[in-house]
Amino acid sequence: MQGCFFETGGARKFHESDTQQQEALTILRHRKLTKKSFEYDWKKDGSRLAPAINILRKGWGFDIAGSGTTKDPYWLLEPNQSPARVRTTEQMKALYYESSHWVDIRERRWQNDDYRCVLCVDSCKDELQCHHVIYNLFSERLDELMTVCRSHHGIIHEDSRLIFPIGVELWVAERLLGVVAYPFEEWLLP
Repeated sequence: MQGCFFETGGARKFHESDTQQQEALTILRHRKLTKKSFEYDWKKDGSRLAPAINILRKGWGFDIAGSGTTKDPYWLLEPNQSPARVRTTEQMKALYYESSHWVDIRERRWQNDDYRCVLCVDSCKDELQCHHVIYNLFSERLDELMTVCRSHHGIIHEDSRLIFPIGVELWVAERLLGVVAYPFEEWLLP
């Protein structure tokens, strides 16, 4: 099935879409919400609630409690909460990796590891990269980074769920984008 909806990442995009997030957030501002009520009772074309909740929590910084079950429904701790984070974009990611902060701390990590991949047994001829063990943007410590070759870096990310943060604190977005106040879409505001 070439070009299938699920093969092209369409399902993931659909479940994480702004429409799904907006609908979930609108409901959460008024009452508790379960996966069952969102996904089955409304017969919503296969909608999944957990991916939208994940983006609302990690991407926008909403304080949502619960696991979405009937006994432990999702609920918004503060119904009038505004977003506490900004969803990251490819532009923001690129700007971060071009920042003088990243260039400096990456160089210090490389120096600390004698410009060698810490995972290679013998000398490595592959391009050196710097891997985040923990993403703590603009506040990384050297022990939260490691020098690896491109090959090992690829293997680490294939076998790990650790990815660039889907949301960053407002001050990080402001530092990257040079804006004083981030303009949130209306549906995100109380």
